[in-house]
Amino acid sequence: MQDLDVQSHHLLFKNALLELKNWSNLHPDHHPVFVLINAKDGQVPMTVSPLSFSGSALDSIDLEVRTYLGMDKLITPDQVRGEFESLEKAVLAGNWPELDAVRGKFLFVLDENEEKIRRYLTEKPELKNAVLFVNLKEGNPEAGFRIINDPIANESYIQNLVRKGYIIRTRADSDTKEARTGDYSKFAKAMSSGAQVISTDYYIPSKLFPSSYQVDFENRTFERPNPVLNPVRE
Repeated sequence: MQDLDVQSHHLLFKNALLELKNWSNLHPDHHPVFVLINAKDGQVPMTVSPLSFSGSALDSIDLEVRTYLGMDKLITPDQVRGEFESLEKAVLAGNWPELDAVRGKFLFVLDENEEKIRRYLTEKPELKNAVLFVNLKEGNPEAGFRIINDPIANESYIQNLVRKGYIIRTRADSDTKEARTGDYSKFAKAMSSGAQVISTDYYIPSKLFPSSYQVDFENRTFERPNPVLNPVRE
């Protein structure tokens, strides 16, 4: 929210990128970190009126990431596409890099509506020479990373996409609801869906209201084998 969120951590995007880079340099063997970009430009009552994110403005996000994080820190659509005709064909062929090849790297996704994504694609047709992946539905040549936030309603849908080769981000909680009630049902569905990225606001319990709710896997871990791609056989 304009006028307020700038007080949370970093005033400038580049400063956040530099913090990521410094942390990554201190932990060079870390698993890939997924960064979702919300290019928000909606008007909020009683706040400054923001400039809209045009195609060139969205492309400036690329430039900032390249400049302050560095290409050597990135997993990009070009890397995944390789010699395939499109990103989606590469994804369906299983052309994502192996884990050990992308330790110490970041993957950025434009988490926006299709209209705004199409603006970005006017600057980066077919995601060639692009930093950002985009949340486009399967069937589009630029599809590869999907954002499907409700694992309860979409568990089997997510499972099918994971089996096909897409990377999926879903959520364990939202809007403090699960944390306030101690409800882990959404997290349970997120886990069984096989979504490779599960977002939470509570990797540690909230300090803003009484709650013991926190999201992690066994023994306070945050990575695990994928249960859809690597099912446990008894």
